[in-house]
Amino acid sequence: MSSEFSLIELTQIDFEDRTFCVSYPERAELLKESIDLVGIIHPPVLRPKSTAFQIISGRGRLIAAKTLGIKKTFCRILPGWTDDLTCLSLCCEENITSRGLNLVEKAQAVEKFRGYLSDKEVIEKVLPRLGFPAHHYHLELLEKIAFLEEEGKKLLVEERLNPKAVLKLFSFDEKGRRKILAIFREIPFSSSRQRIFLEMLEDLSRKEKKSVVEILEDRTFQALLADQDLSPQQKTEALFAFLHKLLNPRIWEREERFKKLAARLREVGVKISPSPGFEKDEYSLTFSFKNPDELEQKWEKIKTILNEFT
Repeated sequence: MSSEFSLIELTQIDFEDRTFCVSYPERAELLKESIDLVGIIHPPVLRPKSTAFQIISGRGRLIAAKTLGIKKTFCRILPGWTDDLTCLSLCCEENITSRGLNLVEKAQAVEKFRGYLSDKEVIEKVLPRLGFPAHHYHLELLEKIAFLEEEGKKLLVEERLNPKAVLKLFSFDEKGRRKILAIFREIPFSSSRQRIFLEMLEDLSRKEKKSVVEILEDRTFQALLADQDLSPQQKTEALFAFLHKLLNPRIWEREERFKKLAARLREVGVKISPSPGFEKDEYSLTFSFKNPDELEQKWEKIKTILNEFT
């Protein structure tokens, strides 16, 4: 592609135009120190328009330079007839081959490509270049990420939101998503716990015929969130226990009863194990003894404890 390098005054550049901007978050602040020390190393790419130059790549560098009071900088100037798709491809390639793109930036790039290409072309040509398999699932995921609330995008960039949970998040309305994202910000759920949390909310919403907002604004739920005496791990366990109790009250009662029984039996050196998921009324006891007399004594203690729960 033909182009030329020219010294361009920053006042000639249209900073309001974001046609080819995919950076997230804005990079200007991250680049100021470097540019202040050594200037702009890699020239930004511009395209001439009717009244000003349009930024193709290097927006962060140019904003940082402008903030530092730099008046002019060398830029690579594309011919005015260069089409938008070529400009967008150049923007993405420059980032892919230099600093790389985070997940939100890839989502925003894909959404821009969809303005010029069919979904089939995006899946076959763009996704592999961004490191994804050529499959519709990844196109759908990136589409959701592109339209995710700001807090969700921040959590993704910070690697505190499971990307696979994003599709499930869109099972809820915007207000519900904002509530959930605020919880994910406050409590560091693991990736798997995030997914389970969303599934539980969806099931409970369906069962109780309530919105997720109504569930999350429950007084008990809010009290657990606000409890400063609980560590993040304890808070996580308490919130999951609360949702589990609402979803499966009978199973929850059996589990709570079992926990109390297991605690009492541990006091006399006995371990009790239930069937997986409490699916069957079968339990196993494990304990040790040295002789028949000790066995008889321990068995009497076990019977006494069992009587407390009948």
